Amino acid sequence: MLVLHDAAGFITGLQLFPPESDAPHIVVSDALFELLKPCVGTIQLDGNGTQFFMPADIAMHVDQLMFNQRKAAKLIEIGLAQSTALTAGVPFNFGQSMDTVQTRNERDLINISGMTTRAILLRANAVTDPVIEFRAQSNTSYKITPEQAIALGETVAQHNEAIYQKAWALKDAITSATTTAELEAVQW
Repeated sequence: MLVLHDAAGFITGLQLFPPESDAPHIVVSDALFELLKPCVGTIQLDGNGTQFFMPADIAMHVDQLMFNQRKAAKLIEIGLAQSTALTAGVPFNFGQSMDTVQTRNERDLINISGMTTRAILLRANAVTDPVIEFRAQSNTSYKITPEQAIALGETVAQHNEAIYQKAWALKDAITSATTTAELEAVQW
């Protein structure tokens, strides 16, 4: 059995091959070797890493460690996709044209929330004219009504909620995965 790892030390795979003894033959990173050192039998150093033989029951623990590491990496992958989706912006119809509402960072969301709150107050005072100026991703300024501003705020909120719902479902699927096939089926 060969444990494959990337440059960062994350375990990326497992390869079985006929060992010279009855025990699995494993090549691991130095960090994993330190973790497994108390469990190993024969140790041999070479240019490919640290090679050693271990009992089959210990090899099962290595398999579980590798699977848990793949789960952790998949959770990070989904988290990054979620962040990318949340900051990509939201399409919105400004009446004259479609444009993108920027959601790059917390500041953008605070501005949208503030504008929506102001629009609610304007609507409560019976203002219906396009008195709110909003600059979209295209760097175009739009004069919008309080109703349009509230709709913009709701659109962004619904967009973000949908992204969170998707991320939560995928993260739950990762957490509950018991096989590599189930884990690899989880895609953004």
